[in-house]
Amino acid sequence: MVKPILLIVRRKTKVPTKNNVRFDFRYDWKTALRIEYKDGQYLFTKINNDANISNTAQFAKFLYDRLGVGTYHINGWQKGRRGIINFLYLQLFPDGFQIIKRKPSVEENSVKDRLTEIKSLKNQLKNTNIEHEREGIIMELDDLQGDMDISLDKEIIALDKKIKRFGALNYLTFLKPTFRFHQYQPYNRRAKSVKSNNFTNSSVNIYNNVSYASENNEIEVNQDKISLF
Repeated sequence: MVKPILLIVRRKTKVPTKNNVRFDFRYDWKTALRIEYKDGQYLFTKINNDANISNTAQFAKFLYDRLGVGTYHINGWQKGRRGIINFLYLQLFPDGFQIIKRKPSVEENSVKDRLTEIKSLKNQLKNTNIEHEREGIIMELDDLQGDMDISLDKEIIALDKKIKRFGALNYLTFLKPTFRFHQYQPYNRRAKSVKSNNFTNSSVNIYNNVSYASENNEIEVNQDKISLF
């Protein structure tokens, strides 16, 4: 069994710009739903065999039933582990869903380009015996490598995995092909209904009208409580 996870679901939302200097609108990510650690037991079968959701099609249906059509990015915080997990990035339609590939950031692209260039220069160094050419390559390598002390191949592989991997792989079975459009699948509703007012054990927060993010990153919202199943 995997560890419990807290999930924050954000919706891509078109909002007016403040000063309208260049554009009238921009896209922002508004918090739409929050699933607490304790609520995962009602969701993911990989946390609890008696739960309801085992794959991406069921989880997408769960989100669609509560949030509707839209583009959503989900971050997670796993219990006992530091840092944010890139859980899932997907688009929901009336008749199905599609997982979106996470694009590497400018910084990640820069690091990857640098590592690829280093690898190329090392291959050149192996294949030349001309002294002045070797000296030039070594100087370039010194500039590029800096303080790098990790295996180059391992670093490139790790960077690729970081860009492509979703944290949801530990909690959900992905339908194949991963990034194609898929139809929703029903998730098993619990035989015993859960009261919506029993929030501490059985519900998620649905966020409406997000006001702002404060300095301590707590989001002030108007929220409705609904039962998981």
